[in-house]
Amino acid sequence: MRRDGGDLQVLGEEDCRNLLAAAHVGRVVVSMDAMPAAFPVNYVLVGREVYFRTSTGTKLSAAVNGTVVAFQVDRIDSLGSEGWSVLVIGRARLVTDPAEQALLDRVGLTSWAAPADAGYVAIGTDRVTGRRLWQARHDIEPAATAEFSAKEQ
Repeated sequence: MRRDGGDLQVLGEEDCRNLLAAAHVGRVVVSMDAMPAAFPVNYVLVGREVYFRTSTGTKLSAAVNGTVVAFQVDRIDSLGSEGWSVLVIGRARLVTDPAEQALLDRVGLTSWAAPADAGYVAIGTDRVTGRRLWQARHDIEPAATAEFSAKEQ
């Protein structure tokens, strides 16, 4: 880890992957008519890929076309001005291998809105970057900041 000025810390890839593995909700960012569009999804990190389920639509179309997408996940405590953010850039693909689908079934990956027969999408983690932010705030009790940090561990 290295500092990026002020109270912003650049995270190494291992730290980023650990944070990805611990969270369950992120945003898939795709291009719609040459404009970025972000969609919240629940997901799981298996090996070196992020997986989520979706039905026919923009996210599935991106996967079928092998489009490069972004995937972002974060946890922010606005009161304490602390948190972290991880960004993944990779090629999306539709999961068609029955063995890989069976593995994801066993992992229990579901979707909030997609029907039970929705397709699995994988995003490669070609590029993984992250930042952690914390600020010394004089108007917040030190115990409150320590409590937030303990919850994140």
